[in-house]
Amino acid sequence: MNNSKIAQKILIVEDDAALLFALSFKLTSKGFNVLQARNGAKGLNLAILERPDLILLDFLMPIMDGQTMMNELRTKDDWSKKVPIIFLSNIIMDKKKNEANTEENENTYYLLKVNLNMAQIVEKVNEILSQK
Repeated sequence: MNNSKIAQKILIVEDDAALLFALSFKLTSKGFNVLQARNGAKGLNLAILERPDLILLDFLMPIMDGQTMMNELRTKDDWSKKVPIIFLSNIIMDKKKNEANTEENENTYYLLKVNLNMAQIVEKVNEILSQK
């Protein structure tokens, strides 16, 4: 990575410690500045404070789930309405509900954890960030 270029900031909100570590390690090795939170409440506070370029968000977590975190974040300001959010989940969402939620929440994406490897997640992150 070119030192003159500022690293893009990614917030990972994930309660599974092993997955959080693996995602953080992989994204850091690709030149991203990675922030971490283990629940939606901490993730929301960190997102508001740090304003990451993209958020990787688990769906089911203690204290505050990912959907609630996103809903609260999207009401804050212009940045929070537009920051890309990738939901990483093991839950197969109802397709119509997923499409409606994606239309309602611009820049929201859903990836099924079991169908992806780290390289594919990094590829999706790069794809989304290149559209900004």
